[in-house]
Amino acid sequence: MASEHPNKLQEIKGNIEDLRKRKFDLVSKRDELEQGDLCTTFKVKLGYLKQQFSLLKNTAIELQSKLKLLECLAESEDKWPDTSQEDADFKAGREHVRELKEQMDDKKAKLLEDLDHVEKAYRTYSERVHTLTEEMKEVETKKSKLDASLQNSAMLNEKLGLLNGNKESNEIPQLPLNMKEKEKELKEVQESIKQCEEATHEAKEKMIKFQGLSERLQGLLGESKKELEEVARVKKIEDQKAKRDLQWYDKALSQMSVLSGFKEHSVSGNTLTIEYMNSGDNEDSKLLLSMTWKLGKYGSYVLAKAEINLESLDVTDIIDYAVEKNDVVYMISEIQKAWEKHLPLRKEIVDLRQLYAIDWIPSEGLIRQMVGEGGHIVCTLKVDSTAQGAENVTLVKVEGSKEDNLDSLKPGAEEPSIYEWLEHLQRKFGKP
Repeated sequence: MASEHPNKLQEIKGNIEDLRKRKFDLVSKRDELEQGDLCTTFKVKLGYLKQQFSLLKNTAIELQSKLKLLECLAESEDKWPDTSQEDADFKAGREHVRELKEQMDDKKAKLLEDLDHVEKAYRTYSERVHTLTEEMKEVETKKSKLDASLQNSAMLNEKLGLLNGNKESNEIPQLPLNMKEKEKELKEVQESIKQCEEATHEAKEKMIKFQGLSERLQGLLGESKKELEEVARVKKIEDQKAKRDLQWYDKALSQMSVLSGFKEHSVSGNTLTIEYMNSGDNEDSKLLLSMTWKLGKYGSYVLAKAEINLESLDVTDIIDYAVEKNDVVYMISEIQKAWEKHLPLRKEIVDLRQLYAIDWIPSEGLIRQMVGEGGHIVCTLKVDSTAQGAENVTLVKVEGSKEDNLDSLKPGAEEPSIYEWLEHLQRKFGKP
């Protein structure tokens, strides 16, 4: 068997090398096809090559797993790899992914907050610009009115000059009585025009200032959007990488389950349930081991209790010892050994129940068979399993019959099986 391992390893290594070459060819063809304009035929071929590449990749992973398994089998057991490092790498990978996601979420939240501030500032700026625009229109309107008033005042001044030049004339026109009031109004108008010009100048300066602020805000808004797009792009890449890592870890855990002989079934609170891989497809024949932990004296968790789902397998001594010593590895391995020995007998009992009226007491290793008319005779068989897994069956009691000599009821075979005992007793006393 040992001589077959090197040949098998060489064969698998050759297969892996061939897969790597084919993978390189597929990648080269893909790069060549993606450089130019692709017609429909090339697109179809590219899709087919991608599918082939995915299949070859999965095959390579499986072959590498089998190669690793055969390399381990070729070495002594003390040189087999320890799963603690893989568990630590898996936990570190998950922690790294979690930290990256938290960083991405924090950065995204900050950018969204900044973006919200920018948008609010931009809305405020737009409102101020609209307000200033309305104020400028109002100032322009007032200025137009004041210019008209100023023209009227100039005309009055001109008329006043004409009047002053004709003082020696006998015809003196009638002057308005409120000339001083008009002059006062003229000064007020001129002052208002000056204030309007100052307000217009100030409004224009504010407009220029707000335009610069608007440009800066728009630039900041554009940078924020670019950063958000970059965050989304990086997050997508990290999510894809995390997904690939999780798929790899799932395959690694599946391979480790095959090597260890059991897998995780469920987790609830402080209780972990594992399922033994050699249980079979029938739900009734699945062996589940539930382990519950509690917090110990020194802050670490210890095994509080354990139980299995099948009453037919008596492992009470193993569980009690493991709980007392807090030895989970011992408990799992010993229960697996007991289950491997127990499984053939359990299957045999299930089959025999279809033919005979029997009751199995696994904790005592007893099988009770009802025979005779009405099942009034009960024969008790003792089943002892040997170290090699065989059963030594003996008749220990017959109830409801006058037959006292148990040796006379033994079948003809030197070491009769359970089936031979049940068939012989049913023929002897009749069916129930």
